[in-house]
Amino acid sequence: MRQDKKQKKEDRQQGEVVIRERSGVEPGYEDENLRHERTKIKVYELFAQRGYMPGDDMQDWFDAEQLLEEEDRRLGEETENRREKITHS
Repeated sequence: MRQDKKQKKEDRQQGEVVIRERSGVEPGYEDENLRHERTKIKVYELFAQRGYMPGDDMQDWFDAEQLLEEEDRRLGEETENRREKITHS
């Protein structure tokens, strides 16, 4: 069961990379509406991970923003690494 969740998370992350690459939007330079929507989704994921138990909405929002910033930074580094491999091939 845990392997399925891990695979789903990896698939979702890979999907985000593909969507960003196709859109041409660099991490950190996205539309504010898109950023807001991504944050809402991440907040809901945190809520679900908590077993749908009430918590601190503001803290969830803050945590979601931080997680997205970390993901964007990681995805930006991955994209740059891919570009370097292509240009040096």
